[in-house]
Amino acid sequence: MHPDRTVSSIPISGFILSILFLLAIAAQPLIAKAKAEDRFHQVIDVSGLEEVALETVNGSIEVTGCDGDQVTLDATLKVEGRNEEKCRELLEKIKIEIEKKNKTLEIDYDAKSKRGYSIMVSYTLLAPSRMKIDAETVNGSIDLKKINGGVDAETINGGIHCVEIKGRASAETINGGIEFENSTGEIHAEAINGGISCINEKDAPESVDCETINGAISIELQRTPDARISAEAMNGRIKVIGLPDVKLKKRAKSFNSLLGSGKGRYELNTINGSITIDVKGAD
Repeated sequence: MHPDRTVSSIPISGFILSILFLLAIAAQPLIAKAKAEDRFHQVIDVSGLEEVALETVNGSIEVTGCDGDQVTLDATLKVEGRNEEKCRELLEKIKIEIEKKNKTLEIDYDAKSKRGYSIMVSYTLLAPSRMKIDAETVNGSIDLKKINGGVDAETINGGIHCVEIKGRASAETINGGIEFENSTGEIHAEAINGGISCINEKDAPESVDCETINGAISIELQRTPDARISAEAMNGRIKVIGLPDVKLKKRAKSFNSLLGSGKGRYELNTINGSITIDVKGAD
């Protein structure tokens, strides 16, 4: 044997060549994905309709309430992949589908998929505040503002943000947080990996039903709700601020309390996380 000719049983020449090969790879510039993008715009009369239903797979959804009887739809269409020409070809085949059906305006899209290419369609809407909004995506966030007809929002990978919602509001996600701001009526929020918050600067929601597995729940109100509160944090703690009549045991993990006549119900449940109830202007 010749110890001076090997390093860890690898010939020196081969070892050096391997290092040079790896350095050459590292020195190569990153190859950016090719992409193509387009916009879609349409104004739709929704007189006599009561609901707007939107669906996408990879993309965000944003809806803001307004006056009148028209929906203004702006969609962003994107394709990313290896070849720019193929991206443009797939982009041209994306078709936004709009249909009025059973008092509902349905908005969806049709596209041709191809391995190695990603298709993304995002919606931005102005819709009459009186209408209910049903928004559904798989990979993307949902933002809903100033809706009086209630909302139903679902995503898998993304957060949900609801501001000034009246009526029944339902939000569900698997990987993402849920936020409600100044929303009254009945609130339902369900997450698996994400926290849930409900902040109201004026009137408290009629009812709140929040459930998450991995995340904290925070309720911040300016007024004492007229409701029965039930809260449980299996692997966490519960903290109540601004309600002097509510007495919690040290390191409490659950509690029940009747506030006012108990007209509404606040049910708060988490497995891995804390629960905080903060009433800043308690009666």
